[in-house]
Amino acid sequence: MEEAKAEVRRLVGAEFPDGVTGVEINPSDFSSDEDISVTPGSFYLSIHFGNVGISKMAKRQWNPQKGFHYVLQDPPAPAMSAEDPTWDQERRDKESAKIKEGETGVDNVVLELKSDVKNEKQPTNYFGSSPQNQVSLQVDSGSSILWAQSRIQVSQDVPPGRSFVDLTIEDAARFQEGSKAYEILYGGGKKVAFSLFEATVGIGGLKTPQVFGAAKIAAQENLLPLGILGLGFSAENSPIPFHRTLVVHLMESGMIKRASFALIGPRSEPAGSTRPDGEKTRDRGWLVIGNLPESYHTGITWCPVLAEKYRAWVVRLNNVTVNGVVICQDQLALVDTGSSYLTTTEENCREMAKVIQGKANNRIVTYPSGGLSELSFTFGDASGGATFGLNKEDLSLGPVPGSGGDVLRSPVTYMSFENRKYNWVLGGIFIDNMISIYDYTGEPRIGFASRSNVDPVVTKT
Repeated sequence: MEEAKAEVRRLVGAEFPDGVTGVEINPSDFSSDEDISVTPGSFYLSIHFGNVGISKMAKRQWNPQKGFHYVLQDPPAPAMSAEDPTWDQERRDKESAKIKEGETGVDNVVLELKSDVKNEKQPTNYFGSSPQNQVSLQVDSGSSILWAQSRIQVSQDVPPGRSFVDLTIEDAARFQEGSKAYEILYGGGKKVAFSLFEATVGIGGLKTPQVFGAAKIAAQENLLPLGILGLGFSAENSPIPFHRTLVVHLMESGMIKRASFALIGPRSEPAGSTRPDGEKTRDRGWLVIGNLPESYHTGITWCPVLAEKYRAWVVRLNNVTVNGVVICQDQLALVDTGSSYLTTTEENCREMAKVIQGKANNRIVTYPSGGLSELSFTFGDASGGATFGLNKEDLSLGPVPGSGGDVLRSPVTYMSFENRKYNWVLGGIFIDNMISIYDYTGEPRIGFASRSNVDPVVTKT
């Protein structure tokens, strides 16, 4: 904030080199407790010349030559009020509006998923309006913003060999003038700051105008992902302007018939597996945007998503079974493609540890070799349910250091869920065992299904 104010003071000094006796600077966009932005989209200024004062606005803008900068403008008419970050009724109506099925477009596109061997994430290919702007993004059902590391100024130094979105290319994107910088804190503790642009975004041969966040290029390659394709719901009272996820926007643009996506897990290679040194990626399955072909599954168990209440892909979890023993019932689970493993409460972990003669300490569950033979999750309602278990090879993340191989680490961790209300986070090690379908249409729902013998066919672009 102080750096931005200093820039505005320099701007006032250049515009009015003589006679200014004081400058009052106040942000015009007030932040909620959740928003930790330090770069407001605009300031209200009161510039004093002795006993006389004038009002101005400093508005944040962008171009490839100067990067982000402020310009002085006349203030809006008195009837226009400062932005209120609390959702008004219009915003609430937009967020809760039911998504309809489209009438035009393709049934689906299928993309291959590749995983970084080191961090086990799930990237897919994304590109902007220029063939030069091709990067890989992590598919994240736990957040709602699409962002990518971006070059925003011609003079900006870029580490050699790095992929990024180059906004200095002519007509690559349009900055949303006056918008402030936003910062997201992810569950893993990483903070990402970005500014909003609009560009033509393409995925799987489909293209549509889309708002996205341009983030700074990280100094070190592994500090941040190249970007995230957020496919969740806007958090309650999010200060980020109303937007649609890319999948919903593709349907509304007439590119696909249904606002839905699915992840199809690989047939082999558990999430905890590694490859020889020097190999950076491995197969992670497939991403289907649009309707899931019926030939790819053996039947779907659908679960209503509690999106209205939790603003997330949260479903009811009937029970969790460990070695034939039900350790908990009537739970709520966030299905999160951006998480790698399984997370629950400390109480659930201690119940699990009792069954497998293990321990729940330091936020992890460990157990003696051979102690864990089954970990399964049951979903569904009165019309029918289904149980999905982890693959045998996914029940262990390897031996605990110093145990001589006799004590293994489970894929389950625990944390304090505080006011989140749900009790489980089901990440990639669970999702990889099956097909998971995320349907925005009508009342949002998640489907779980077992794979058929038919391998998905990647869409040619």
